[in-house]
Amino acid sequence: MRPILAILMALAPLSAQVERPVSAAARVSGTRQTAPARVTLASLATLARGFDRDLRMFAVTDPIDVLGDTRGIYLDGFGAVFTTELSPIYTPGLSPFQPKISDQDKEKVRQRKLARLPVVERLVNSMLQSAAKELAAVPEDQQIVVAVNFVYLPYEDTTGLPGQMVVKASRRAILTGTEIQATVTNQ
Repeated sequence: MRPILAILMALAPLSAQVERPVSAAARVSGTRQTAPARVTLASLATLARGFDRDLRMFAVTDPIDVLGDTRGIYLDGFGAVFTTELSPIYTPGLSPFQPKISDQDKEKVRQRKLARLPVVERLVNSMLQSAAKELAAVPEDQQIVVAVNFVYLPYEDTTGLPGQMVVKASRRAILTGTEIQATVTNQ
């Protein structure tokens, strides 16, 4: 008698469980609605690491100076945003061996950075394309944004150099190949 009583007591909670509510639309069609796919932190981190690798490996002899890790975040209802800080080239700094930067050297640095900006824009557009392809959980009407903050040393002449470059578009526009222009904010 005891084993039967134990089995009945074990099965008693099953009768107390109720079915989860299902929306009227799902009941009519006979299917259950599933939650939309989520953008995971792991997917954002993987993309950010790839962006950093692409930026750092662009030119071995004259690399881009990535000044911190790219950060990615998903904002529900808006889309995915990636930010990074960099200098288009490694900028010579002051040191005991070079206590002063000549005006001629300052101008060379500025010209090299100006010449590197189109390359940075191509890389940022490539980052945007990669994010749109890899983040399938981002709805097509939401945005993908890549923002680059440019960092300069105090001695630099930043005339004509941007403070920020932002490339953004809806995921749908990116996937369909719509031409996307960077928005550049000057210093």
